[in-house]
Amino acid sequence: VPELAGISMTEGGLVAGATTTLTQLMGALTANADASASYPTLVEHIKKIANTQVRNVGTWAGNLVMAKTTNFSSDMATLLMGAGATIKILSGGATKEVDVNTFLWESDSMGTDVLLSVTIPKLATNEHLLTFRAAQRPNNAHAMLNACFRATVCPETKTISGAVLAFGVADLKATCATAAQDALNGASLDVSGLAATLA
Repeated sequence: VPELAGISMTEGGLVAGATTTLTQLMGALTANADASASYPTLVEHIKKIANTQVRNVGTWAGNLVMAKTTNFSSDMATLLMGAGATIKILSGGATKEVDVNTFLWESDSMGTDVLLSVTIPKLATNEHLLTFRAAQRPNNAHAMLNACFRATVCPETKTISGAVLAFGVADLKATCATAAQDALNGASLDVSGLAATLA
């Protein structure tokens, strides 16, 4: 379906149609690595998903739909949630755009909705993104835990803001640790600041 294909770089970030495979998505993120420091980080994590054959045919959209409807342990859901991605959906004859958390948790069914595209935003100034994955093997193994963290750190005061801590496998679906996020926001990126946050 041509309307579901295609990848483009916009002011809002990288936009990938629903039929974009994981391999194609990695290629697009790599080609636009200069646009955001988060893109190479995401690519390195996506490389650990399944294997080359699966990534060559499996799409980000199919991965997310499985995470939504079958509680599939999805790395992509966690990555996109942590990166602040938004999903464009055709629903009831109209289009809407939602964040990944809303998409996953508002219902366990797709109904008649159709995923159209995902937008993966660029990092803002002084914003950073890190991902983590624990599994029995580096590749071709479901994660026992995965995570994607994003936050802004003021270079002068080392104060944290806009913290997003997305975890996968810790719950039925990828989710954000909202209490920890709230505790981090306003904290200092040093031993005393982080210790106070964890207390």
